[in-house]
Amino acid sequence: MLLVALFVLHQELQHLTYHQIVAAVRSLPLGRVAVAVLLTVLNYLILSGYELLACHYIGKQQPFSRIALSSFIGNAFANTLGFAFISGSSVKFRLYTAWGLDAADVARVVAFTSASIWIGLALLGGAALIVNGTPGAIAGGIVLIALPLAYFLASAWWKKPFRIFGVLITPPGFRTACAQTLLSLAD
Repeated sequence: MLLVALFVLHQELQHLTYHQIVAAVRSLPLGRVAVAVLLTVLNYLILSGYELLACHYIGKQQPFSRIALSSFIGNAFANTLGFAFISGSSVKFRLYTAWGLDAADVARVVAFTSASIWIGLALLGGAALIVNGTPGAIAGGIVLIALPLAYFLASAWWKKPFRIFGVLITPPGFRTACAQTLLSLAD
C-alpha cells in the first residue's frame, strides 16, 4: 500500500520542483497550519482514549504514556500502510505483550477499540442518511442508528458475561458504553 501511495505521489508531483513544493507549503496561512496540527494532536488523544478505555474494560491498567505511544505508533502505521486491522494491531501486539499483556488481552483491546470506532461511524452515518431525506436513505439511517443504540441499551441492562463462538464477552456497562459513544462521536 505504501509503495502504491509513493508511486501515485511521484506521478502527481513529477512536474514540480522541490523549491516549488517548499514555496507552496510556506504560502499556507500559519493559522490554518496551526489548526491542522492542533486537530491532529487532538485526534491522536481521542484515539489514545479508546485504548485507555479498552485497558480499563479488560482490567489491565497501563500508564497513559504507554497507551499513548501504542496508540500513536499503531494508528500511524495503520493510516500509512492501510489494512489497519493487521498493520496497526500487530504494532500494538508487540508493544502490549512487551508490557505484560497476553495475546487474548491485546485481542480484547483491539476488538474494543474497533467496536468503539464503529459506534460513532454508525451513529453519524445514520444521521447523515436520515438528513438526506429519501425514503431508502431514511430507512438505512434508522437501521444504522438502531445498532449502536441496541448496544448502548444492552450495556445498561445486561450484566452477565456471555459466549460468542466460545469467546467469553463481558458487557462493558453503562458508563463505559457512554464513554465509548462520546469518544467515537468526537473522533
